[in-house]
Amino acid sequence: MNKMKKLTKPLTLFLAVLTIVSCFSITASAASKSASLKTSDKIAYSGVITGKQCKYSGSNSSLSAGNVYFLAKNNHGGIWSTDVSHDLAKGKSFSNNTTTKYNSSCSWELVLNPKGGNAYGCIASGTITSVA
Repeated sequence: MNKMKKLTKPLTLFLAVLTIVSCFSITASAASKSASLKTSDKIAYSGVITGKQCKYSGSNSSLSAGNVYFLAKNNHGGIWSTDVSHDLAKGKSFSNNTTTKYNSSCSWELVLNPKGGNAYGCIASGTITSVA
């Protein structure tokens, strides 16, 4: 019985510390989603994240047929709208562009769209990350 008590205290302490560390690692991680545009795609979506503000980055391959729009869209109040956009030439990249910062959290999504109506033939990728 005494041996069981000696094992229980260290195990309980270990589990408590593990729980606290897990909580900090969860709250410290930022939500992030990526989008990839292939030559057969007319549009690509990152998937939705939430936050008050985001940063987004992207690259357009030198093998792309032309420019690609990188659109950071938000849904604030039930309507999706473009917050900021970036027209990127083939062979170029950018990083850490910032969206508008809102007082409350909203949904965000990065959309990659080849320039021109019904265009395709581009290879591009981008990431959107919640920062606040």
